[in-house]
Amino acid sequence: MKLKYLFLFIALSFFTFFIIKSLTPNEVIARPGGGHSYSKSSSSSSSSSSSSSSSSSSSSSGSNSSGSSSYSGDGDFSLLGVLIIMVIVAVALGINKLVEDRKKKMEIVSTPTRKNFQKNTKKVEKGLEELLKQDPNFSKTLFLYFASSIFTKYYAWHGKPEFDNLTPFLSTILTGEAKTNFSAYFYNIVVGSINISEVGISELYQKIEVTIEANYSLKQKNKRTRYILTEKWLYYRNIGILSHKPEKMQELSCPKCGASSHFTEAGVCDSCGTLIKNGQMQWYAFRKSTPNIEQFSTKGIAFYAPEIGTEYETLQQKNLKSTTNDFAKNNNVERSQWEANFKTKVVKEYFLKFYVAWSAKNLNNVRNLLSDRLYESWMFWLKNYNRKGLTNKLDNVSVEKIIIVKLETDKFYEAITVRIFASCFDYVIDKQGKIQGGSKNKTRKFSEYWAFIRRAGVEKDDYDYKTCPNCGAKADKIGQAGICEYCDTKISNGDFSWVLSMITQDEVYMG
Repeated sequence: MKLKYLFLFIALSFFTFFIIKSLTPNEVIARPGGGHSYSKSSSSSSSSSSSSSSSSSSSSSGSNSSGSSSYSGDGDFSLLGVLIIMVIVAVALGINKLVEDRKKKMEIVSTPTRKNFQKNTKKVEKGLEELLKQDPNFSKTLFLYFASSIFTKYYAWHGKPEFDNLTPFLSTILTGEAKTNFSAYFYNIVVGSINISEVGISELYQKIEVTIEANYSLKQKNKRTRYILTEKWLYYRNIGILSHKPEKMQELSCPKCGASSHFTEAGVCDSCGTLIKNGQMQWYAFRKSTPNIEQFSTKGIAFYAPEIGTEYETLQQKNLKSTTNDFAKNNNVERSQWEANFKTKVVKEYFLKFYVAWSAKNLNNVRNLLSDRLYESWMFWLKNYNRKGLTNKLDNVSVEKIIIVKLETDKFYEAITVRIFASCFDYVIDKQGKIQGGSKNKTRKFSEYWAFIRRAGVEKDDYDYKTCPNCGAKADKIGQAGICEYCDTKISNGDFSWVLSMITQDEVYMG
């Protein structure tokens, strides 16, 4: 008898789905931090955007920075719509117990999974603490920048003479893999989310695994295809090495003399003539794996599910109070006043500026406030919106609550992660102004984790965001690389004030 009702439910569900599908527009991605990621199949980054993911990551997203959204279109109900609702209610009442049983089973399965991810996050944090004891110069912010740069150049320089400049930072395995097919041409490489997923220390070496969620276009035999993928890169170096300063890490320079990366195929620096052997002076990528790769399509720009993490508990650093007290003391500020200023003058102001820029599809006025990776990811999605003739509008944006959840400091950088609770009218329109997703009338509530970084030693917590913090000129000529054209200074790396580096959706954030 139960089987009979189950078949009836399935048949009615299919009928309802196809009817509703014919009456409503397609869902499309929305929000810079909630859906504009590198993955179309992610449930979330992050960041990945986004969002994150990343993200998803967030992701990222691996966690990512990507987000999630659902259609809530405007319009009147027809008689057919009323009948459909009646059918749905009748079926729902008839199989209520079946639904409740399945819901309980899903909770039993999903809870341990989230706990396992959090357990791994704590394991990684413990590993990083041990690494920092051996190497006081180690900076997670710098290392992720370094690993992201290796990933991007590995594909961008594939089959080109410049690839030899990566020799000191790649194992012979990875170098050999890259040189097996020079006919492949990679371009438009976007890293959506990058996170440390494993840390290991032995008597001879240190290792770090990073999980990267990204997308790129591949041209091969006159065929162009875009892919989304997840890759894991494993890095090694010998015990006893101190990490290099930001300038060397960011530019992939010679670890011996500091000259810009220019090496022979054998790994000899053209400037100082030193043979740079893997792992003896700097981190090097030993191997990579690709757990997931699939062809990417912008049809509908990306279908994804409703928000699911807004009600999750806020995950905070276990020693946040003492860490924040130390931070305030080291920066000679009063803690409560500093927190209030940071939430208002940095987090909230950035948040509102980003949403205005996103709706206008113009990031020029906020380029100096975005990390390079996040800027590239957002630009990728804005270009896809333009190609489809769509615009994501975010109206009546309201920041309801900001919670500081993590504060990390190292020798070179400070990083603060906050959880932002907000709401807005989130919808997508075409060139004719017709709504293709979202709603102008129904407020959408959501939350995201935003991570900010800045160089250690920066004294001021805010500045005039409309001017270059270095030369004081109007910030109207900040190139894609984040460099002020008036003074030729890079201002998007946190050297002068806080920069948004990552967005992770609440359903994939693990602390």
